[in-house]
Amino acid sequence: MSILFEPCAIGRATIRNRIVRSATNERLATPDGAPSQEQVDLNANLSAGGVGLIVTGTVHIRRDSAGVRVLYIDRDELVPKFRKLTDAVHKNGAAVFAQLAHTGRQTDPSKIEGRPLAPSPVPYRGITPRELAEEEILELINLHAACARRVKESGFDGVQLHAAHGFLISQFSSPFTNIRADRWGGSPEGRMRFACEAFRAVRAKVGPDFPVIVKINMDDMKAGGIVMEEAAGIVFALEKLGVDAVELASGIGDSDEDLVRERNRWEAIDRAWHLPYARYLKTLGLNIPIIVVGAIRQKSVAEHIIEDGEAEFVAFSRPFIKHSDFPNQWKEGRLEDLGSHVEKKARDDEGPKECRIADY
Repeated sequence: MSILFEPCAIGRATIRNRIVRSATNERLATPDGAPSQEQVDLNANLSAGGVGLIVTGTVHIRRDSAGVRVLYIDRDELVPKFRKLTDAVHKNGAAVFAQLAHTGRQTDPSKIEGRPLAPSPVPYRGITPRELAEEEILELINLHAACARRVKESGFDGVQLHAAHGFLISQFSSPFTNIRADRWGGSPEGRMRFACEAFRAVRAKVGPDFPVIVKINMDDMKAGGIVMEEAAGIVFALEKLGVDAVELASGIGDSDEDLVRERNRWEAIDRAWHLPYARYLKTLGLNIPIIVVGAIRQKSVAEHIIEDGEAEFVAFSRPFIKHSDFPNQWKEGRLEDLGSHVEKKARDDEGPKECRIADY
């Protein structure tokens, strides 16, 4: 049997295989931010298709983090509605984690009252966000914890903190978006404080046995943004605190196009964009599981990543849009190469720039 279909643990959770559906915003939520029946059915189909772990599309922690038909878990009344989704996934054998996030300066200003909030007043698409005060920062940290408690009560198998792609935690971590001079900025240690305190608060709320993982930017693809060496410092700080796994990512909403183009260069059949970051962390001695995502399209490439010990899990988004059951097809030998048609469909369907730079 392929190594891709061997079980592997994330914290106290055993995942049935090494294939992960990376967080993908389906934009199917109900007006109150709950999973719609269409969204429940979609995740049930993914589970039936053989994936090991599903990470939900972004689940927002507060209503001033906004997008189009997105999920929220900011009220206890939503817990039974999320349980419908987790029950449907579990019925078909997969595990499911909820991805918690706040969009910060990348919030669509037309969807909220007032200006978007951020660590620092660094403009985004012509809008200057409002800088967070100390008490607001502490409130947002506590909101991550309160929402993680609801995630656990909803029957999820774990929670992922979204510290990538220019969302709020990523904004605190990046020297491009965090120009504060107080204890929440001013140095790599200051910039990583929000991520570490959010993790501590979540861990205290959900307990030691509930898996908590982090999706983290290893490179902002932006001049003056975070790069691999500083990002590695955050990863190791989180490992020391007890994070159960990391998913590696890159790019923010205002990444430099030339840097994105360089990363996306079509020089090989399979690009595996973030594999160099995984190799770097392994070389430095990281001991927690790595989830590597980024244009992996061939079964043989995915197998080699696991066999060579470069990562413990491989993650996908766009292939699941075209082939929701490709894990079963890989397992049964009915498919090898997910192929360029996946990329064409993704390009045809692309929307905002955040989608174009994503690492799927």
